Amino acid sequence: MNTHARIWSGRVSGRARVGFTLIEVLLGVLILGLGLLGLASVFPLVVKKQRDAQDTVLGISSVKGVESVLRGHSGLNSELLDRGWAKFASRLKELANQKSTREVLWSDVLNAPANTIERIYGNTVALGGGASLTAEPGSIVFWGSGGPGSATPDTVVLRTSDRLIPQGPGVTPQYVWDIVPILAGPLPNPEPRLPTIRVAMFVRRIDGGIRVPSGKTLTEVIANGEAAAIAWSGGFPTFDGKLTGGASYAGFFAVRANKAAQRYSVKGETYNVLQFGGLAKGSGQLAAVRQIGQQLIDNDGNIYTVISLPQERSSGYDPESSVVISPPLTDAQALAITTGGGTGGAVEFLVSPVIPASVEVADIRP
Repeated sequence: MNTHARIWSGRVSGRARVGFTLIEVLLGVLILGLGLLGLASVFPLVVKKQRDAQDTVLGISSVKGVESVLRGHSGLNSELLDRGWAKFASRLKELANQKSTREVLWSDVLNAPANTIERIYGNTVALGGGASLTAEPGSIVFWGSGGPGSATPDTVVLRTSDRLIPQGPGVTPQYVWDIVPILAGPLPNPEPRLPTIRVAMFVRRIDGGIRVPSGKTLTEVIANGEAAAIAWSGGFPTFDGKLTGGASYAGFFAVRANKAAQRYSVKGETYNVLQFGGLAKGSGQLAAVRQIGQQLIDNDGNIYTVISLPQERSSGYDPESSVVISPPLTDAQALAITTGGGTGGAVEFLVSPVIPASVEVADIRP
């Protein structure tokens, strides 16, 4: 009897030492699940940081190449006055002389009627006799000696497919560069024969959702006009390059701030809040301006970065229409916004609907 009891007791104690209880298993699964969830939440942030770093490095190097193209392009830098930068500068001079401020603003170029010299972006350019100069969406056209609507041999067309970065066989481009030119400040007196042109140069990431059919390349799809390098519809980016439903190449727009403020009542020349009260709530323009990391360029070529969105409700500005910028504005710049420019002019900011990888401003003398 005692022998049997000892054997039975040994079996019981042996079983007690094997495996885990159900509660222990459930706790382990819970801890593992929480760990995986935390790890998964980090991945998007890591991917975004890597992409931002890539954009910064490649964007800066690419925008320097853009400036070299603009300064070295034989068609743009012709010695003749009826083509290239010279013709463009002459037209901006005419526009400046029509205004009391003698300035050309971003909106004067971006909102100009189609087929005018200052309106450089276009898809299909109408010519006389029913002919047309066809270029893929987002192409830039500098009219030659024949003027708007006449595609003479000296007309310069910077096609979108030629502005993709990087270029080369077997290479998939990731960026496209664009420009917006205006006068470099008010037209001086006495007037120069050709005023200096201020050019804002953007390098932007190509839409990631563009569908590339089998047997074609992304460059071919863009060159054939099957998709835009960057598309927008109703003022909002689509990120898929599709040109259906009213979508088009994502250009640029100019906005005016109606107030400059000091966040938290900081003293000194630190007007670091811009309010865009004239933009409708929920509009594509306001949404574009209020992106963290967005770049805003004023008439003088100063570049500001949107670093945060204000949340406070009792600081004299509407947080839902405002952004916090860096660097801050000076007293003179803030006064110009408040008074509409001080001398009667307007302070405009040039904006891309998508955050650019890099932005630079250069002055070019024709």
